[in-house]
Amino acid sequence: MLMNVRDVRLNKPQDVRRMIAQLINELRRNTSLDPIKRANTIGYLSNVIMKSMELGDIREDIDKIKELIEKAGGND
Repeated sequence: MLMNVRDVRLNKPQDVRRMIAQLINELRRNTSLDPIKRANTIGYLSNVIMKSMELGDIREDIDKIKELIEKAGGND
């Protein structure tokens, strides 16, 4: 059964993390679902967010390193 949910634009990693966080919060509030399935889904989605954060941190580090190389004149 589809609920009346508006579309979400997912243009940046932050958008995806925000949407997943909202889903986790909705799952936590929905006590009508099987508790085991809820816990498994929340755990899975939490791992997705954690991996996304790790990748975002790595990307920031790469961007900083690139900037330092460019400032040092190593554009070869």
